[in-house]
Amino acid sequence: MPDLYGALSPYSRGVVLRLVAAIFAIAFSSLYSQFRGLFGYDGMVPMVNNLQSVYNQLGFEGSIRQSYSLFMIAVHYGMDIDAFGELICLVGTAAGAFVAATGIVHGFLFALMYGCYLSCFAFGSPFLSFQWDILILEMGVASMLIAPWTSLKLRATKEAEGSPVSMLAIRGSMYKLMFMSGIVKLKSGCKTWRNLTALKYHYASQCIPTPLAWYAAQLPLSLQKLSVAAMFVIE
Repeated sequence: MPDLYGALSPYSRGVVLRLVAAIFAIAFSSLYSQFRGLFGYDGMVPMVNNLQSVYNQLGFEGSIRQSYSLFMIAVHYGMDIDAFGELICLVGTAAGAFVAATGIVHGFLFALMYGCYLSCFAFGSPFLSFQWDILILEMGVASMLIAPWTSLKLRATKEAEGSPVSMLAIRGSMYKLMFMSGIVKLKSGCKTWRNLTALKYHYASQCIPTPLAWYAAQLPLSLQKLSVAAMFVIE
C-alpha cells in the first residue's frame, strides 16, 4: 500500500507549489481577459445583480460571512465591479507568476490566490461552476497546508517535512481528481460511456477540439473502445 502520509522532499514540494502557482496564474489571466464579457455590467451574466441582491439581504458583514467574497467590499464602498473584478484577476495572476518564477512559496501568497479565486467563484456561476474550478480551490487549500509560513523558501527544516494532514491533503486532491473523473462519467447517465463508444463523439464535442482531434476521430471503433476502457482502468 502507498504511504499517503509520507513526507515529500523540500524539492518535490517546491515543484508542486510552483506548478500550482503557475496554474493559478494561467486561470486568473484567462479570467481577466473574459471578465467584462462574462460578468461585467454589459456581460452575459452581470455579477453586480447577484452581488447587490445578497448585500441587500444580508448586509455587509453578513454577506462577507455567507459568500467569503472580496466583491462585497466593492459593493459596500460603491466601487466599479468590472474594474474591481479585473483587479482581483491581476492580483491573482501576479501572485501566481511571482511564485512560479521565483520559487518563493510562502503560504500567504497561496492564501491570496485562493481568496481571489474564491471571490470570483462565489458569484461566477454558471461559468465558474465546473470540476476544474473546484479542483483549483482544493489545490489552493492543500498548497496552503504544505507551503512554509515562517520562511520564504522550502529548506531542509522541520517545517519542510510537512505534517501528516498536509501530505494527505495534497495526495488526496490528486486521488480525487483521477477517481472522480471516472465516476462522473459513469454517473452522467450517458450510455456512450457505459458501452465504450463515447470517443465516436467526444473528439468533435469537447470544449476546444484541437487540429489532431479530426485524425483521432478516424481511428477504428475497436481502438476507440479500447481507449475508453483503458481510461476507466486508469481513472
